[in-house]
Amino acid sequence: LYLKMLVIGGLDRVYEIGRQFRNEGIDLTHNPEFTTLEFYQAYADYEDLMSMCEELVSGLVKRVTGDYKIKYAPKPGMDEVEIDFTPPFKR
Repeated sequence: LYLKMLVIGGLDRVYEIGRQFRNEGIDLTHNPEFTTLEFYQAYADYEDLMSMCEELVSGLVKRVTGDYKIKYAPKPGMDEVEIDFTPPFKR
């Protein structure tokens, strides 16, 4: 709510990176602690926000792995799946 109030007050872009904790029970596949990114941009529509998210995610994958394609094993012992983060994403 405070970020939206800042946009209404005249700031064109605002963001917050915050730690979250949800006490919903813990098991081997669930981590109750995670980090979120919340952002707002004045005069932006959903196409602008999708482009910004696409650039953020694909750029992060490229920076961390050196490529837009990664291999992922859904569960131990299962076959790896290749995920392609090359922009533009299918819409």
